[in-house]
Amino acid sequence: MDVGAVLAATAGALVVGGILLGVWAAVPRPVRPPSPRKTRPAPRWWRTVRPVQRVLAVAALAVGVIVALTTGWWVAILVLPAAVLGLPAVLMVSDDGRTIARVDAIAEWARSLAGVLTAGQALEGALEASLRSTPEAIRPEVSRLVTRLRSRWSTEQALRAWRSRSRRMCGSGARSSASRPSREGPPER
Repeated sequence: MDVGAVLAATAGALVVGGILLGVWAAVPRPVRPPSPRKTRPAPRWWRTVRPVQRVLAVAALAVGVIVALTTGWWVAILVLPAAVLGLPAVLMVSDDGRTIARVDAIAEWARSLAGVLTAGQALEGALEASLRSTPEAIRPEVSRLVTRLRSRWSTEQALRAWRSRSRRMCGSGARSSASRPSREGPPER
């Protein structure tokens, strides 16, 4: 069989295939409604990755493929994106220990405050009395609370200001404008 016969057979098969596809496309069919997209959501761990890290991980994957193709180190396809995603978590310095110490100090202070309150003292007086036994981790905040109470802030407003400051220091939530204390002095009553 020579090359010309193979080319002629291939060309004929392509022409017949084209005609069959044309007939198939010309036959009217009912229009189906579009089916809902059946895309799977991204894995939970991928949704927790910051967008900058996502871009860097995809770029690292591309670099890994290029390195693998040029050098033959196929492990680079896995190692580079894993390094981009994993190294920041491994090298990150967290202040979880300080936050836990603050929460423990607040719990200890609340227990001592409860003991003073059961002795029959008013809340404002109990707060002032508890200042002496306040743990060092929260002493500045409790001192500020007592100072606000002494400068005639209402108890509710002083406690709200203390709560927003404590939340910010422990990293649990943003300050709301309703609980933001005034810099000039006690809030309006």
